[in-house]
Amino acid sequence: MNFYKSRQGGYEVDFVVSRNQSVEQLIQASFNLDKPETKLREFRALAAASKELDCDNLIALTGDRESEEWFEWFGVKRKIKCVPLWKWLLD
Repeated sequence: MNFYKSRQGGYEVDFVVSRNQSVEQLIQASFNLDKPETKLREFRALAAASKELDCDNLIALTGDRESEEWFEWFGVKRKIKCVPLWKWLLD
C-alpha cells in the first residue's frame, strides 16, 4: 500500500491498493464528511487519482457515513463508496 499525489493539482489519496503493478482500489480516510469543504477535498482527490491511475474502485472510510455517491470534478464522474471504518475492517 502506498499513498498517491496527483500530477494535476497535487491532490493526495491516503491509500493506493495495487497488485501485480495494477491499481485495484483508492482509499481516502476522513472521520467526518459533513462539512462541504472536507467532502470536496476528499472526493476531489479520489476523482483526480482515479483518472490518472485508471481505477474506478473508490472508497472513503468514515466514522459513520455509509452511502454510494456520484461525484463529478472537471468532467471526471465517479461513484464513491463511503464506508464506516469499523465495517470496512470487518470485511
